[in-house]
Amino acid sequence: MSRKRRRSVVVRKKTDEGTPTGVSAGDASPECFEAPTLRQLTGSVLETNLCFTPGLEMVCQELVNFLVAALGEDVTQRRRAPKSVLVSGPAGCGKSSVVWTALARYRRLQLGVRPVVLYLAGDLFADDDLNAYRSLAAQLHRESVRSIEMPWSDSTLMSQLAGSGGFKEAEVARNALPYDTASCIEQIVDNLQALLRIACDRATTPIEPAAGAGISGIVLVIDDFDRFARRTQHIRQQLLYSLFNMLVCDDAAPFVIVGITRRFDAVDLLEKRVRSRFSQVVLYAPPPESAKELQTHLIARLDAHQTSSALSRTKNLVPYVDMLQHALSDDAAVARQISELFHHCRMMRPYLCALTHTLAILSREETCDHAKASAVLLGTLPLYVLRRDIRQRLSSLTSTELALLVAHSRVAHRKEQQSASFLEVYDEYSLFVKSSAGIARQSQADSGFLAARRPLTAIDDGSLSARSCALSTSVALRIFERLMEAELLAVAENPSNVSSMKERIPFVQLFPNDVLREVVLKHPDASTSLQRWCKSWLE
Repeated sequence: MSRKRRRSVVVRKKTDEGTPTGVSAGDASPECFEAPTLRQLTGSVLETNLCFTPGLEMVCQELVNFLVAALGEDVTQRRRAPKSVLVSGPAGCGKSSVVWTALARYRRLQLGVRPVVLYLAGDLFADDDLNAYRSLAAQLHRESVRSIEMPWSDSTLMSQLAGSGGFKEAEVARNALPYDTASCIEQIVDNLQALLRIACDRATTPIEPAAGAGISGIVLVIDDFDRFARRTQHIRQQLLYSLFNMLVCDDAAPFVIVGITRRFDAVDLLEKRVRSRFSQVVLYAPPPESAKELQTHLIARLDAHQTSSALSRTKNLVPYVDMLQHALSDDAAVARQISELFHHCRMMRPYLCALTHTLAILSREETCDHAKASAVLLGTLPLYVLRRDIRQRLSSLTSTELALLVAHSRVAHRKEQQSASFLEVYDEYSLFVKSSAGIARQSQADSGFLAARRPLTAIDDGSLSARSCALSTSVALRIFERLMEAELLAVAENPSNVSSMKERIPFVQLFPNDVLREVVLKHPDASTSLQRWCKSWLE
């Protein structure tokens, strides 16, 4: 990223006109405008030039190629292209930003067309609230009626309407809103099909003769996709089935579904009838590989925040944003602190929250310069990042979970990619359990329990058999998944190496080996054999 050389700037705040909208000069609380700033830093930034880390950039490009193929003018190409994709990754790694940036880049590539983007918030349906389904059906009905009565302008093509808040039920006749979930789902599908027919009819018709922009199709973005994919929730699976069935019934229709989820195994949670209609295209959004990559992305985020046309009401923050960019790019103390904090947390959201809080503090200062901005940032970063202290998270694990992490570290160390799949880790873990328990005592331990459920402190007494260890694969896999949810492991960066079987997906660890060794040696539940096994290769 090319950067102009910045001079030392001192910003003096004007109490009469320099305060943010709705904020008094004497108000020391940053919450009144910190929320919108946080949404702009961490939310849906529609900037085509947003700079991602290499792993996220690869995912973004894959999404652009997916949209070009599925929404293109060639009907034969649309029939062959996949119509659904799932973006998976840990919380705060940048999944939503990648999706919305890919949509912005697609719009820039296709200058003559615009997709209709509908956003469905999965957390609104977490409790199977009937009002959520009724609201979704009503909003889609309102949009379809509005589309018939008036032409679509370019400003409405990126509207996030489905599942968004602030909708008034009185806008749609009460008899148009069913009072049972099944009827709501039917109406949701009917209204989507109506919108799709309108999009197809106007696909070759300009929206505005002067602009010459047409409608290329519909993109349905489903956030928190895994909330719909739980097998115990039949109603939510029925909604997914109805939506995916639309893709199968007319494979030439310009309609695609993009899911966003934290769970890497969300596809496995789908019912068979739903999974058979999914394209089986899963893109994994990896966390940054280094602190330098993280710094580059933070600077790019601030640059997008500074140049976005949607930030006209926060223009007074522009000089403070410039100071933070200077601190991130040129201040050695800030770079050193981020490098140290990177061992505790590689997710980007805590760092973005710290930047937001820093902007709120700087905007309250009477005078501010680059040194002041760096000092405030140095004090704010630990408050957000150290909440996720890696030593505390590792110390809260059981001895079995620690043993699986040690096994992963041993296998990954032997490979060039520094990654390991669950099957490789479990084989390594099994060898450790067998050597600790003693294979010679197999006949004394046919008790039928699972090894992964028993603390490793009980292994030293030799009461475990090789056969019982082999039976604990499913339990160990669930433990392995919990380690991912705790953001201790993540899918490897290169999506092309990802297997369709979750047991064979390569994972990388998100913490240094010396921290793992330190925790294992001090952990009160770690057995002597586990400590010796950990020290045998880390030293």
